[in-house]
Amino acid sequence: MVLIFILLLALLGRLIIAELERKGQDSSAREGGNCPTCAASVEADWLVCPQCGAMLEVRCSGCNGRIAAYFANCPWCGIRQKRANA
Repeated sequence: MVLIFILLLALLGRLIIAELERKGQDSSAREGGNCPTCAASVEADWLVCPQCGAMLEVRCSGCNGRIAAYFANCPWCGIRQKRANA
C-alpha cells in the first residue's frame, strides 16, 4: 500500500514538472522569432510587431492568459477566442 502511494506521488511530481517545463517553453517560444504576418524579427515579450503593427499576443477571453494573437482556442483553458474582425 505504501509502495503504491509512493509511486503515485512520484507520477504526480513528474506530471507537475513536465507541465512547468512546457509552460517555460511556451513563454519563450518566440524568443528570437519572427512576426507571423510580415516575418520581421520580434522579441519574446513584444505584444505588437513594430514593423507591420500586427498583434503578436493577446489576453484569453476565458482565463486572461497571454496567448498568440492567431490562436483560435486558448491552449490553457480551451475557450474559443473572439476576434474583432471575425
